[in-house]
Amino acid sequence: LPSASLDAPALVVKGSSITLDLTGVTIEGGDPFADPDGYTGVGVLIDGGSNVTVKGGAIRGYQVAVRGAKTPKLHLTGLDVSYNWKPRLWSVIEHESLLDWMSYHQNEKDEWLRYGAGIYLTDCDDCEIDHSRGVQGSNGLLLTRVNRAKVWNNTFSWNSALGLGLYRASDNRIEHNKFDWDVRGYSHGFYYRGQDSSAILIYEQSNRNVFAHNSATHGGDGIFLWAGQTTMDTGQGGANDNVFYGNDFSHAVANGIEATFSRNQFVNNKVDDCWHAVWGGYSFDSLFQGNSFVGSTDGIAIEHACDMVAACAT
Repeated sequence: LPSASLDAPALVVKGSSITLDLTGVTIEGGDPFADPDGYTGVGVLIDGGSNVTVKGGAIRGYQVAVRGAKTPKLHLTGLDVSYNWKPRLWSVIEHESLLDWMSYHQNEKDEWLRYGAGIYLTDCDDCEIDHSRGVQGSNGLLLTRVNRAKVWNNTFSWNSALGLGLYRASDNRIEHNKFDWDVRGYSHGFYYRGQDSSAILIYEQSNRNVFAHNSATHGGDGIFLWAGQTTMDTGQGGANDNVFYGNDFSHAVANGIEATFSRNQFVNNKVDDCWHAVWGGYSFDSLFQGNSFVGSTDGIAIEHACDMVAACAT
């Protein structure tokens, strides 16, 4: 996979209390009819400072359309970060290729950048992303060590890996977004494992996030939540105390909700027509209340769990 170079972005924003209005502007890094796995580089880099706003405009044809680093109180609004880098997939109709499976286990040094993104933020606490769109890429929005963000009224759909990914990201509010059809690893009648694509990924010590009233249907998974390698190595921590309320995780290729090695609450969500509505191995002290599992092959599938509560499920 290519690397997303930060050495020569098309546009750099550096400083505090800056507003960049790109309304009516298109920043294009590659031929729109080229193979998307050939796109490289960064469209807009926001590097340092605070209280920066970027609004309007379309950024396309890059490996990462918008890259934010160490910029607290960053506000991204009304952006279109569609049609950026995505990999060539090697699975075919009759059989899948193991080369297409995703791996998110390590991101301490922003290794996820190699997977491309519409928006990729690192160390941008108290940021806000709203009314933006990122479709037909690899990933929509990736947040690494981002806390207390507000993500609302966005569309990050039709991507080949993730709609939203969180890594060591806590106390965020993710509300009223569309993360639909973020999927790979499905061929009707042949295979349907999803290859670890997901509408929403919560990884490695991401805690106390609230996910409410999002549409996250037709993904590889609806939610893919994992405690992280730190927990595997030490037995400590997890991806704990996240709340999922009133979301739609239906029609997932594999699991509507996959939540392992962690403690979380799932209330009044719709998780219909999945392979497993819930896969929760090694979870503990978790609550499932008022969720719908209609038409799923398996409702709740959990092994090696303890102190779980399931109530009023249909």
